[in-house]
Amino acid sequence: MQNIKYILAFLAITAVAVPFAMAEDTQTPKPTEPAKQDAEPAEPAKEDAAKFSYHMGYRNGKVIAAAAEQNPADKDVFLRGLKVALGLEEPQPSDQGNADRENVDYKKGVALGRLFASFGKQRFRYLDHGKVAEGVQAGIAGEEPAYTPEEFKAAGTACSKFVRQPVQPPSPMLGKEAPKWDVGPWHQLPSGKDSLDISDFRGKVLYLYCFQSWCPGCHKQGFPTLQRVSKKYEDDDGVRFVVFQTVFEDRADKPVNTFENLKKLAKKFELTMPFAQSGSLEDKSKVMRAYKTGGTPWTMIIDKEGIIRHSSFVISPANAVKLIEELKAEGDESE
Repeated sequence: MQNIKYILAFLAITAVAVPFAMAEDTQTPKPTEPAKQDAEPAEPAKEDAAKFSYHMGYRNGKVIAAAAEQNPADKDVFLRGLKVALGLEEPQPSDQGNADRENVDYKKGVALGRLFASFGKQRFRYLDHGKVAEGVQAGIAGEEPAYTPEEFKAAGTACSKFVRQPVQPPSPMLGKEAPKWDVGPWHQLPSGKDSLDISDFRGKVLYLYCFQSWCPGCHKQGFPTLQRVSKKYEDDDGVRFVVFQTVFEDRADKPVNTFENLKKLAKKFELTMPFAQSGSLEDKSKVMRAYKTGGTPWTMIIDKEGIIRHSSFVISPANAVKLIEELKAEGDESE
């Protein structure tokens, strides 16, 4: 499983309670100059890094446990996969057996472990893998955290300056014409319509949101952003919204990313725009392949000429509105 296609709790990993910032370079004082008393430390205190790591693991565990469709049926197998991926335990023959049998819980654990390992390598090299695993285990089990909120906040503040900002490569689809859709079934279609395609939105600014029912980041970030932005434009005929469930993975024994759950999520988040199912475990999403999305949640904004102007995992409500307003204004002077 490619970890770019499995963002089990990627947003929860990065959404700590403090802003992340690049550590500022500090110059070494000349021998004749006294060292500044307020000079920044070269690295975070080990105890702060441990609390910070535990907090990220705990938040992920809580997110996973909060929704039945995300909660692993076999927590021990899930945690085993997590620890193997983090290098905390040596792989055993049974692990290969779990992978060969498409054990979803084991694969989920491995996927999350790889994401944490990547986060530690690329963004926070002081990540304590053992504390991450402890936090995940406690969060899934519904236990009280090992540290107080005040301790978490202090550790986050101390560590935030050592976290590198993520660099997401630009989508290869930016600036290109949005491909046609091949999706269905549909939910909440406009009256008189039995389907929709990209051509139906020419002359409108279109906000496309892709999700999976079991994706924690979709529930935590994607849908709330969609709610806020669509609410702002609910009376604006020049801006439209469409939602796709772009399925590329699921439980083989008990599918979660289904059309029925799609309808439940539309109701849960009080969203009335068209929703459509794209793909299944057996037939991966054609929208995902055509638009070259990297996983879920994924947001695209398309201009009035049908050109993709934004395509990425995350966009804030403020930045979405800013871009929509810019795209709405394009061409107004010539009209």
